[in-house]
Amino acid sequence: MKRNLFFVTASVLVLSSSAAFAADSNTVYLNQTGNDQQANITQSGNGNSVGAFNGNSGFLQENGTLSGANLLTVKQSGNSNSVGRDIQGKQSGAGNSAAIFQEGTGSDVELQQTGTSNGAVPSGWNWTNDPGVFNKITQDSSSNGSKVSVIQDGKNNVFSIKQGNTGNSTSVNQIGEWGMAYVRQGIGAAETDASTGNALPTGGNYNVASITQNSAGLNYAVAVQGGGNSNSLSISQSGNLQGANAWQNGNANVFSSIQTNVGNVVGLTGGIYGTDSPITQTGDNNTYINTQTGSSNSANGSQTGNFNQVFNTQSGGSETVRGTQVGTYNYVSNSQAGSSNLLDYKQTNTVSTAFNQIVNDQSTTAVSNTAYVVQDGNGLYSKGLQTGGSYNSANVSQTGQFSASYYTQDGSSNSIIVAQVGNYNVSNVSQIGAGNHANIQQKP
Repeated sequence: MKRNLFFVTASVLVLSSSAAFAADSNTVYLNQTGNDQQANITQSGNGNSVGAFNGNSGFLQENGTLSGANLLTVKQSGNSNSVGRDIQGKQSGAGNSAAIFQEGTGSDVELQQTGTSNGAVPSGWNWTNDPGVFNKITQDSSSNGSKVSVIQDGKNNVFSIKQGNTGNSTSVNQIGEWGMAYVRQGIGAAETDASTGNALPTGGNYNVASITQNSAGLNYAVAVQGGGNSNSLSISQSGNLQGANAWQNGNANVFSSIQTNVGNVVGLTGGIYGTDSPITQTGDNNTYINTQTGSSNSANGSQTGNFNQVFNTQSGGSETVRGTQVGTYNYVSNSQAGSSNLLDYKQTNTVSTAFNQIVNDQSTTAVSNTAYVVQDGNGLYSKGLQTGGSYNSANVSQTGQFSASYYTQDGSSNSIIVAQVGNYNVSNVSQIGAGNHANIQQKP
């Protein structure tokens, strides 16, 4: 085994390690200072690295005056290769971009960018999930057990990351407004989307993705985990007017979102970010967990399959959750605190049995809250609680056999409509207070 070290300070740089020399465990140390720097690095073999920060300088493209426009291009083929390795891998300034491609298993990318407009896009926006993005990391379909970590600190920064196959992890942390992140896992060569020509999901199990965006607002995160099982995805955003979307295919996948402040949306359908599809989970035993604090936030999404679950928690006012579930033994739990909140959910199935459930809790200072529940199938269950206020309304529609609806309203001027079609159904309505109204219809 040979170990070659490259120490570089240059304006324009092209370095390569050739497999013809049976090269592995090669290392490039790169240090560029100033504007319009370019580095093009190609390594083949195993255990190679661009930057090795432990006790060394790693790699650095730096511009103290924040003008930048530096470009880093890295291509590595083989196993256990790395870029950055335990941090330092860094670009600073404005308008920088990095294009990193890795083949093989156990690879690692650690990249930091500070400054503004790194990776391009903004300017008029209309981001169509990838086109126009110059910051890209790709770990191809052979990438098992590989890792990506990206940190961007500044305004108008963008990054696009794609990992193929199984057991990979991605972490993106963006600090500053107008940031955008697009992460795909379990995606082989085929793709599409571009908001949204669809296609994407292929395969990949046990992948983990985490996106964090912290700023005054106007950030957007999109993540896709394709055609595999037991994947985990989380998006956390703080600030105003944040947007997030997720798409998971397969079984036993989990998506969790956390948003704080005002006017945030999970399951965005359009706006300045371009057209997109709401949250989508396809398969069985999937879970969608949403938590939003603030006001005027909303969550949209759909699940197709069996034994799927939605847990929605929103605190504030004018919060909205909308969605659909298609399949059997599905479950929705909604908790909304405040006034003028909305639950709008529909459960349908393609077989005679269903056993779907929707549990709604709008019980803390509940004023002018609304619930729309539509269920189709047999063995349906709907339970609602609207208490501590007034002018609340509920509309429950159940079609099928052996269904049950239980609703409690406490306060004044509340109303409920329950419509059940089928046999052996039960409706239980409790209203406490003045000026309440109930309309219950049952027919075979």
